[in-house]
Amino acid sequence: MTHNHPIHTSLTLLILAALPSPSAAPAVAAERRVDVRVVDEQGNLTPVRAWVDVGDTRLFKPAAPVTATPYARDSSFSCDGSFTMVVPDGPVVVHVEKGKEFLPMDVELDVPDGAIATKTIEMQRWINMPAAGWYSADLHVHLGHDNPRILEQLSLADDVHLIPSFTYWLRGRGETWQVAWPDKAYNQPIVIDDYHIITRNNLEIERIAGKAAPGATIGATFLFNLTQPVTAKRYGEHFPADAQLCREARRHSPRAVFDSDKPSWAESVVGVALGMLDTIQVCHNHYHRSTTTTGGWGMIGPLAAGESNAAGGDGLFHRTNSLYYRFLNCGFRLGVSGGSAIGVMDLPTGYNRVYAPRLTLTLGRLDNLNGATFVQTGMMPW
Repeated sequence: MTHNHPIHTSLTLLILAALPSPSAAPAVAAERRVDVRVVDEQGNLTPVRAWVDVGDTRLFKPAAPVTATPYARDSSFSCDGSFTMVVPDGPVVVHVEKGKEFLPMDVELDVPDGAIATKTIEMQRWINMPAAGWYSADLHVHLGHDNPRILEQLSLADDVHLIPSFTYWLRGRGETWQVAWPDKAYNQPIVIDDYHIITRNNLEIERIAGKAAPGATIGATFLFNLTQPVTAKRYGEHFPADAQLCREARRHSPRAVFDSDKPSWAESVVGVALGMLDTIQVCHNHYHRSTTTTGGWGMIGPLAAGESNAAGGDGLFHRTNSLYYRFLNCGFRLGVSGGSAIGVMDLPTGYNRVYAPRLTLTLGRLDNLNGATFVQTGMMPW
């Protein structure tokens, strides 16, 4: 038998009356979203670099696809040609770019509250360098060495024809100097298509210090197309000399190519004089989208009246080029090169790059690299 107690019934009614009815539940605002497809002149999806501006905010982490590669240092991402971005309130501008040979695009979109705006953007090529016999390379890439999918996406999205990614970055600060690559695949190039290739049998040796006096640190030297890594039984922040390590590398990797990060490193002067360097980065990683990063870090200098070692403004540009031409005036055959240092610097792949004529690739080696004439590209013109 059930007994109804008036006090319990009253409390139950009070509780039920206090609960909101289903119709009184607060409405959840639908997301504002942009779905973007980027195509080439034939209407096929094409990999690009992108971001979305909403007011003063730059969005670079798309909701989809998972294969997009956000790069926080540049506040941008690379993708395979399509992406979805959830956007807050405000005017929406989609930015897409594809290296140096395509015009960058800024597209304004009207995205009503709770709506999805779809847009197809066609990239416009303004010049075709490979058709003219010139091919590009970014000779300073740290991002994605352990992930071929990312490297392939970077190559296509930023339209860099050769990416020799660094597998090892040696600084003499306690890290292990490996005697072999992670596996045999690292000795084989990754051929994407007739115009894009990646290698991973490369390393950087860097000994620099942020507060070092001018000329007090060795610098940074790049060793490409090695059959095995260069190593040393004893090493530190100042030894062995890069020139000696290049000699060791040449013994087991006769087709290796040696490049210097900048002409303004102390070791660059020694390496050039001893004939150990094939190229030197005139279009280097201190040239950013809207500014030039100052010098210092133990770079040699000053070189001219009124120029400080910090080399602010365009001082580093003048120092870089002055040093390079001093090498040439001394009779040294030294090709120029360029690199972005993506993975370290606030730059996309190939922002600083070098173009070489009639590039011939044999396991990633630039056969005409030593002493060749190069055309460099610096700051983007927009």
